[in-house]
Order: sequence, then structure tokens, then C-alpha cells
Amino acid sequence: MRDVVLSARNIVFSFGDSPEQRIIDGVSFDARKNEFVSLIGPSGCGKSTLLRILAGLIDPVSGEVLYNGKRLDKPTSELSFVFQDFALLPWLTNIENVEMGLDPKIGDEEKRSRALATLKKMGLENVADYYPNALSGGMKQRVGIARAIISNPHVLLMDEPFSSLDELTANALRGDVVYMLRNKDISVNSVIMVTHNVEEAVEMSDRIIVLTNKPTKVKQEIKLGMKYPRNRHDKEFINMVDRIYEVLTRK
Repeated sequence: MRDVVLSARNIVFSFGDSPEQRIIDGVSFDARKNEFVSLIGPSGCGKSTLLRILAGLIDPVSGEVLYNGKRLDKPTSELSFVFQDFALLPWLTNIENVEMGLDPKIGDEEKRSRALATLKKMGLENVADYYPNALSGGMKQRVGIARAIISNPHVLLMDEPFSSLDELTANALRGDVVYMLRNKDISVNSVIMVTHNVEEAVEMSDRIIVLTNKPTKVKQEIKLGMKYPRNRHDKEFINMVDRIYEVLTRK
């Protein structure tokens, strides 16, 4: 299909042979160029596992992941991952953590230059040589995002990237991320995010994939035609949130 970047095709995953151990049961969807897709569903339904399968970090039992039409069965630098818990190494400075996203064959001078430029995009150039423990949660996640985008990936996979932040910090960072990812200076042109937060999904997404409880299937795909930036107090926003809650809770 035209403009499709990443595709899940009938993904099945299980922790064992019995039906009770099946986690994901035939999930299929596409992520297109210049599209922000959110995966939302009940706690424990396998959203994070599905995201890792899309990244090539876990092999499905059956089905396949296609990247630009070709089977993806191992990690690639063109897909990058943002973790829920920041995943920063505390014994490295912030700039050293960001440099880890680059090919180790790149020279030290070029690494530092590119890492500084990426931290600047995240508003963190002044804390480049600090250690992560000197930063707030929101700043740590910015470092995590900087590390994810420094290799110029085309797809960004985000696993509940704001869930460990207080709501005020998370709200500010959501807006920054939406703005940044729609900036032409950034290589990322497709985002898939796992979230439990319906309001967050409506605020950020072009399309929302609602998943069932495990064994997980696609319950419904919802396309959002709302303009950015989105106001949580607008009637259209509130109605969309209500619609998604209704789909989530419908048996």
C-alpha cells in the first residue's frame, strides 16, 4: 500500500503451547509515512510485547513485520526505541548516553558534535556533561528521546514514554514531542506509541489502534481528523475521548 512504512501482518505470540499462554492472536495494522499511531488496550494485553516485535527485538510465533515492504526480523538503525523508564546509564554523562545511539565506528569528535546538536534540539545542550541523576524525570526522557533520534531513524517506537512523569511535566513534553516530530529537521516520519492514557492518545495521534484483552486482537482502528495543536477542552476532543473509552469498555 502506498506510503506504508511499517506493517504488522497477522502477528501471533505465545509464551507456551497452551491456548492460555497465547498473548497476541493475529494482530495486523499499518503505520504510514507522516503518521502518529497509538496502540491502546487493557493492562497486560501485550502492547509492549507487540512493540518489541515491531522493533525486531522479539520474534513472533507466526506472522511477520514488514518495513518498507520487506520482512523485518532483526533490529535496524532505521527504527528506534524510547523506553518507559528512560534506560539511561547512570555512570555516563548525558551526552555519552546520547552518543550510544550512534555507530561505534564513528570518531569521537563527530559523535560529540552530533550528540550536542541533538541535545540542543531537545533544549538540553546546557546539561550535556551532567550525569542523569542531576536531571528531572522530564529531562531524562528528553535525553532518552535524543538518544533515539540521533541515528536519524525513520520510525520511532515509544513504550509509554510519559507514564513515569508527573502530569504537568508529561503534558509539556507531549506538546514538545508532537512539535519536534512534525519538524522537517527530524528524520522520523512515522511514530508508533504504546499508551494507557486515552487523552494522551487523542492529543498526539493521527490514528488509534484499540486492542482487546489477551489473547490480543485489533478491536477497532479509529482515525482522528483533528488539527494540531489539540485542546483537551474542545468538544471534538472530549467526544473523541468518550468514543475511545466506549470502544475500550465494550464487550
